[in-house]
Amino acid sequence: MTDVVPVDRYCKVNTPRHIPSPTPPCATEFPQSTIEKEPSPKIGLQSSLRNHIIQERKQFTSKMDSFVILKKRKVSPVFYQWVVTIWDNGEKAGMYKCNPALNSTLELEFRKGSKNHQMQLGHNKEVSFDIKEGAVKPIQDLSSSFEYRLERRVLVAGRHVQLPKYWNPTQSHTCQLFEVETDSKEFKDIQETVKETLPQAKIKAIQRIQNLLVYQRYYTEIPRVELASGERNEKFLFHGTRNVSPGTIISCQEGFDTRLAGNQNLWGPAAYFAEDANG
Repeated sequence: MTDVVPVDRYCKVNTPRHIPSPTPPCATEFPQSTIEKEPSPKIGLQSSLRNHIIQERKQFTSKMDSFVILKKRKVSPVFYQWVVTIWDNGEKAGMYKCNPALNSTLELEFRKGSKNHQMQLGHNKEVSFDIKEGAVKPIQDLSSSFEYRLERRVLVAGRHVQLPKYWNPTQSHTCQLFEVETDSKEFKDIQETVKETLPQAKIKAIQRIQNLLVYQRYYTEIPRVELASGERNEKFLFHGTRNVSPGTIISCQEGFDTRLAGNQNLWGPAAYFAEDANG
């Protein structure tokens, strides 16, 4: 006859009549959590060395971050840079950016409406900056074969952007409204396009939205579109709103935001445009 051994002798659990897993009795009597191992001296040394290296890396990284932050150049949303280009027999020979002092002086004179600005460079070298015509002329030495041209460049987010000639050359905000003069070609073209489908419409005023950040993205996309299709394929379109103030759309720095479009449109939420004013 075989002796019957109670299960509780080999299974240290509180649940009555719990059947233990098929493991050796020694593993059941001494659970893994209760077995303490003495730490190896080698493992302790490696752990200490690793912690020391991590601390040194953190200190080095913090020092480098502070150095990079001090040296990092802040890019202005909009900056006006004056440059002087040198031409030799119709070919561009070089270009120089005006230093901050001269750049500020030329920009101030430009906003004041000055046509010409003279200043002395070095010893007995007086130079005339023709702001209106975009030329730089040495007053004393007129025998030079080089031609110096003055150019005002608009930098949007650090990138040069060629703005349309009919845009206002200076604005205080990245997105701003400007009145279109009634005797300008821009006003007459818009008026003619509107009256093609709305002949009885009376236009009181036209305002131009000059959004530099949106235009900068458009300007960078022009070469890609021309390379893909061979042309820009641009069209002037109309966008109508219901009871939404146009100022809500204008104030958005991102332009037309399709996330704010309604769900009751014909083809779902999107920004809709029409070729005709009565569309």
